[in-house]
Amino acid sequence: MDDFVLKASIADPPRLIAKMINKKLESAGIIVSGEPTTTRLEMESITGKFVMITETFSPPVAKIIEVLNHESVNLYAEHLIKELGKKYRKTGSTAAGVEVIKDFLNNAGIKTDGMFIEDGSGLSPVNSINSKELVNLLYYMKINGRYFSEYFSSLPDAGKEGTLKNYFRDPVFESRLKAKSGSMTRVKSYAGYFTTQSGKQMIFSIIVNNFSGPSNNIISHIEELIKEIILYK
Repeated sequence: MDDFVLKASIADPPRLIAKMINKKLESAGIIVSGEPTTTRLEMESITGKFVMITETFSPPVAKIIEVLNHESVNLYAEHLIKELGKKYRKTGSTAAGVEVIKDFLNNAGIKTDGMFIEDGSGLSPVNSINSKELVNLLYYMKINGRYFSEYFSSLPDAGKEGTLKNYFRDPVFESRLKAKSGSMTRVKSYAGYFTTQSGKQMIFSIIVNNFSGPSNNIISHIEELIKEIILYK
């Protein structure tokens, strides 16, 4: 049987490294009492109880979001929605994170009627959004976003990076289009920003649901539509 690679998330990374360290100690003949375990403690409560061996800091949020938007890492999205709940609701849960997002959308003037947000995954069929309000959100980000430059930079360049590396490769898109892709079974979508030949800045969102046939046909039609707007405008 041929070898194969299986990728999966680690439910408890600290516990895994604790087990690895335990195994190394035992292999070196060092007796360890008890089983490896982990617990979540605030730094203030750790002082005086544990000896810190090392400390690892998370990359800045801007870097995390760049990887998320370039590679569509749904695990990152799930973690970020929990982090929103922890920071603004003092509860690191998906439900709390959803509340934060909905409050943000309402404060931004985004209509959420018919919009469903249940979790942070881009692969979950229980979530839904409409193109019009997504464009309104992207517009709000551009006009009012405190960190718009970091957000804009996190989007892949057409034909060069991330999930857009193999698409929008026509020279007309070069240095003109940055967008986030989204796809699942019978769903293909793109949303982002592009600049027309005359210099007009445009915001777009295209969501195609329940299509039949190859997805490449859908992508080609989307590319042709945006190309026409770039050249015409």
